[in-house]
Amino acid sequence: LVFGRRDEGTRARGVVDFLAETIRVAQQFNIPHEILDTAALRAMFPQLTILDGDEGYFEPSAGFLFPDRCISRQLELARALGAETLVDTKVIAIERDDGSLSILSDKGRIAAARVVLTVGAWVNELLPEPLPVNFEIYPQQLVWFELMADPTLFSPERFPVFIRTGQPTLPGFYGFPALHGKAGGLKLASEQYDVRCEPDAAVHHGSDADAERVYRAASPFLPISRKLIRRKSCPYTVTSDSNFVIDFLPGMPEVLLASPCSGHGFKHSAGVGELLAELVLDGRSHLGGSEFRLNRFCN
Repeated sequence: LVFGRRDEGTRARGVVDFLAETIRVAQQFNIPHEILDTAALRAMFPQLTILDGDEGYFEPSAGFLFPDRCISRQLELARALGAETLVDTKVIAIERDDGSLSILSDKGRIAAARVVLTVGAWVNELLPEPLPVNFEIYPQQLVWFELMADPTLFSPERFPVFIRTGQPTLPGFYGFPALHGKAGGLKLASEQYDVRCEPDAAVHHGSDADAERVYRAASPFLPISRKLIRRKSCPYTVTSDSNFVIDFLPGMPEVLLASPCSGHGFKHSAGVGELLAELVLDGRSHLGGSEFRLNRFCN
């Protein structure tokens, strides 16, 4: 569920009028969905406080993923197809000497004909050379607040993954069903682009002020208390246009950089993986990808 106002004063995930853009994309690609007016929103989702003038986009087939399970399964499939994986290995640098490419790690040097660099928030530390784009690291806070209502109303069977679009006086936020009943609370998050930090610090970032910011955004719409059950940090690697960077490095065409970032990368990982595989093997992909190249930052 995406709900809020459909006008240019709203913004989410770097997109102006996020609700209208979501509807446009769903219509373009024939994604089954429903458009809900204020009355329909209130009738379908009484768990939420809906403001006068709010509209909604509901996608019945959408859901959520457990990232740890996805990654474990992807690694299992890779190994089954012949890949060798090195875990708990720190990559220190990508180097080229006398035409030979290698990966320097804390466990030695690995020769490579091609390298796909997908290192998230640590991208600035591993780039062999400067690029025409800045990758800014913004720590984001995920918080689980105590529910002050019947938790069964917020179970996955009765309550969706949702995004409330931001307005000038109402910051946006998003959340998930209550997967573990009352004891687990309700998982919520907002986005901030004021505080930057280094990637190692982002992983451990979090404060009462951050939690309070999420509470202030969400509490007008949900029956939650300030009691914090759990919190976790998530680093966003953000470009100036909030879009992906997928391109071969200038001067080092054996290295393919992929930063499907800006806070919306994981859900696209299957498609990005296919794009990367085709690019590194064939130099081109049937999926295109030209809109993600570095030259867009050179104007």
